[in-house]
Amino acid sequence: MRALPVLLVTVLTAALATPVSAAVGDDTRYVDPLIGSAGGGNTYPGAVRPFGMISWSPTSTRGDQTGTGAANEYAYDATRVRGFSLTHVNGAGCHPGAAGDVPIMPHVGEITSSPTADTRDQIFASDFSHADEKAEAGRYRVGLKSGATADLSVTTRAGIGEFTFPVSGSLLFRTSNSLNGSEDADITIDPATSSVSGSVLTGAFCGRRANGGANNQKTYYRLRPRHDVRLYVFAALGLYPRTPSSAELHLSSPMFPRARITKKNITVLATGTPGVHVRETRWNGREVERPWLPEAFVERGGVLVSRLEG
Repeated sequence: MRALPVLLVTVLTAALATPVSAAVGDDTRYVDPLIGSAGGGNTYPGAVRPFGMISWSPTSTRGDQTGTGAANEYAYDATRVRGFSLTHVNGAGCHPGAAGDVPIMPHVGEITSSPTADTRDQIFASDFSHADEKAEAGRYRVGLKSGATADLSVTTRAGIGEFTFPVSGSLLFRTSNSLNGSEDADITIDPATSSVSGSVLTGAFCGRRANGGANNQKTYYRLRPRHDVRLYVFAALGLYPRTPSSAELHLSSPMFPRARITKKNITVLATGTPGVHVRETRWNGREVERPWLPEAFVERGGVLVSRLEG
């Protein structure tokens, strides 16, 4: 079987101070992001850079959709994942810690039930072996027992994810239920551009959040495939595979937008940022490259990636 790679580009802009640049040299070969991911260290091994705006890392599970393997979603002894989320913090001394927004999961096989109803993470999660996992400075790779692989890398303000399937599959974008819970999430699907945009209210720290509580933040995002894909939405506990046709579709959470992958080299463009409306930040990202990326360039203010090769 020929592998079907899917490229996902994620760009985050900041409503914060401009990050300080940091020189990166050959010393990065000494970095082991897995250090601290066991024994209550509460670190995560995913792709992140110093002063970077994105921390793309796996969300582990011990069989409970409302919890994770550890405070920052990853524990070395929890070898099952249900997605790869875009935000994390290191070293939280409590469970749950924070972050874990908008996890993305490559799923192999047909979808015959709603992912929302998979409360024990039995169907829409996958085991993995540490022998198939590699973490290094700015990059994280893992092969799942489902046959799918995830290869994540980041620059200061952007992330690139390459998802490969043994056969055709689906990318599941969970837009609510962040690590500490979430509410007031919404999704808009535009069939004219096959784009998905929306927002989620999340935040809090060291405990499940409550509406109107302290330390809240609203994250806005936009996902846009470069090629034609079939988009579905699964709502609540039932199977609701609605395919938008001519009109724009707007729904409220909890939702799973799903991109049905039937082609090779599918590229999905995405923007996301806490606190700034998506209309203000659409395609603001201008930096997306990595040392082993042969081609990356900017088109009309947005990031366009042609092909990734190891």
